[in-house]
Amino acid sequence: MKRIIKHATSEACTMMYKKGNATNNAKLLEILLTEQHYLCAYSEEYITATDARDVEHFNPNLKYTDADSYQNWFAVKHKINNAKTSKWQDPILHPTALDLEERIVYDNGDYLVAAESDIAAQNLIDLIGLNDFDLPESRRKYINRRKEEFKLKGDSISDYFDWLLNHHTKEVYYIRAIEEEFGIQLTLR
Repeated sequence: MKRIIKHATSEACTMMYKKGNATNNAKLLEILLTEQHYLCAYSEEYITATDARDVEHFNPNLKYTDADSYQNWFAVKHKINNAKTSKWQDPILHPTALDLEERIVYDNGDYLVAAESDIAAQNLIDLIGLNDFDLPESRRKYINRRKEEFKLKGDSISDYFDWLLNHHTKEVYYIRAIEEEFGIQLTLR
């Protein structure tokens, strides 16, 4: 998981989450998707037009309260959000925490706590299911495909990912895995 960056100038800062169906919050969802480059905040998988998707309230205890705000909202795939609903435990590391990538480390497709004593980081891993479903295996297979394609193209790593970002944007996801495995920093467009 890559740390989610929230922008103080986001239009979503001035919005309220509206009770009702998804149509009531369509504009909010579109803003979050755009800011997240159409990547699920939790799985880092690309969210397509046909995916079920949600405005996720990270801390469900804040939903429909005055404290519920942009900092608590993320665009996520419905499947990931649905699996999360009953697992909330404090303390928990927030997806925007500046030290998230130091406290949760990437290791060959899996996400692990850097320190066993870091209960908040472990609770985040468990809450959003970073290692559930087939996500670790999907990340490994994705990275292996990128490595094979990179070798076939014969470009430098940075040229290869620039090419992907320019021509096949929807095929660039699992950003943290890419950055860790290839030793690069991606700038999403």
